[in-house]
Amino acid sequence: PDQGGRVVIPFLTDARNTVFEFDGGLRKAPGTNRLNSTAITPPTNDDIVGLFDYWRMGTANTPTQRRILHAGTVVMEDGGNGVFANLFTGLEATAVPHYSTFDDLLLIGSSSTTDVPRSWDGTTAQNLAGSPPRFSFSVPHKNRQWAAGVWTVGSRLYYSASLDPEDWTGAGSGSIDIDPNDGDVIVGIASHKNDLWVFKGPYNGSIHRITGSAPTGSDAFARTTFIRGIPAAWINSIFRFGDDLGFVSSRGSVHSLAATAAFGDFNQAYLSYPIGRYLREDLAQNRHRTWWAATDTTNGQVWLAVSPSGATTNSRSLIMDYRFLAQGERYPRWSYWDSRAFGSLASVIDTNNRPRIMAGGYDGFVYRLQQATRDDTGTAITHRGTTPYLSYGDVQRLKNIYSVGLTLVPRNDNNITFGWQRD
Repeated sequence: PDQGGRVVIPFLTDARNTVFEFDGGLRKAPGTNRLNSTAITPPTNDDIVGLFDYWRMGTANTPTQRRILHAGTVVMEDGGNGVFANLFTGLEATAVPHYSTFDDLLLIGSSSTTDVPRSWDGTTAQNLAGSPPRFSFSVPHKNRQWAAGVWTVGSRLYYSASLDPEDWTGAGSGSIDIDPNDGDVIVGIASHKNDLWVFKGPYNGSIHRITGSAPTGSDAFARTTFIRGIPAAWINSIFRFGDDLGFVSSRGSVHSLAATAAFGDFNQAYLSYPIGRYLREDLAQNRHRTWWAATDTTNGQVWLAVSPSGATTNSRSLIMDYRFLAQGERYPRWSYWDSRAFGSLASVIDTNNRPRIMAGGYDGFVYRLQQATRDDTGTAITHRGTTPYLSYGDVQRLKNIYSVGLTLVPRNDNNITFGWQRD
């Protein structure tokens, strides 16, 4: 016990559907409701394996919002009202999609070896114009669109002409080869703190940094190797949190650039160190491309949709609460959600301009998370927090547990049972 007689619990052995309070307490995770009142009915299946919040400003300062999803062989948009309709059809059903926005265009790539990149400007849905490479994913950086995931040249990073995501062959466009034939391919890219970060995997692993602002001149693009030995999983599990950039490795461990820079490939620097054994032993690591990450900036959480061992869906979401890092704790606090499986996650601007995580289910519905009613679309959520074994000191000394407290928000006038048990 500390000087006040309190026994501080250092960690939990189970934190199911749990969120943490600053006073040290646990609480049942907030609930969900549905964005679309009717399930989508794509031609192959209703597994929503991609989700994106697309905003278009236009020229008249009249922004429009569309929620984009990928299910089976189609990409759909919701018309701004939660009713989804086909945008593209005939895509490869098993491909993992990726979305980006540049020059008011929605740019869509995927892990397919045959589907070409697509674009949509709110009116015209088409194959991406110009002569783009057949990339799997792309991001904007320094007024250019950068892309990778061309399987015939898996280590090549492409960049478009300045301010034109449809020009990949003209003046100012080009490519950079990142350690070709090293046993890995580029699995993710991210613009962070004025540099472009390139992640390779999924086996040996390496991270590279692209500096500079132009193909030539005094500030020409240049590459440096940041670290080797940490393979990223896929671009959809790269996430921003606070002032840092995090990513999930293909081995299930969770890292950040800041921690990696400070400690290198050092196990205790992993953000996921407290749950490392679970990640190593209980995840279906062969499904690493299908994992998704999304940041809830309002609540200081990162949600990671992953697949437990033997599962064929992302039936568990890990919740990383990073608020406590600012309170001096060495690691974020971890819990998990298993009330519903999510095929995709995205941070979406919801009503009243609030950022909210939304999730694509395997049942044709998009779910809005962090709802005040703590039930899963009308179904009860099971919450459990389990402490480790606590000895309370020498066995021959008499100890009195003098206080146990329980608080709740009444939902009805039914009886409840509070039980405790001593060994």
